Amino acid sequence: AAAFISDNQAVRELCKLLTTKSSLQKLTMTNGLTEEEVVEQVTHYNQRNHFEKTFHKTALAWTNENDDPISASDLLHLEYRSHSSKAEGLLCMKKQLTNDKLLYWITRTYSRFYPTSNYIL
Repeated sequence: AAAFISDNQAVRELCKLLTTKSSLQKLTMTNGLTEEEVVEQVTHYNQRNHFEKTFHKTALAWTNENDDPISASDLLHLEYRSHSSKAEGLLCMKKQLTNDKLLYWITRTYSRFYPTSNYIL
């Protein structure tokens, strides 16, 4: 019999896979993509007509709706890798996230990955 794995565990395993250099290199060689392209494609994957409802939204949207800050934190590091600027990343999140319990925490945490200016005008 196959072992049961929860959706939360599956998201965490996916994040581990994408942050492990050897696993990421295997994925890039297999698909002919750069590491950044693999991370971007996997973290933003969704298929609205997929038979499995879990895949109708991105992994970050799933963590937001299911109140899973641990997986959201892992995914935010991958989101940071996928976007060239804070504004681009926040716009991407705006397109995929609903106004659920973690929304404010997710956007605030992501924003903290970027330096803030310390000068006064």
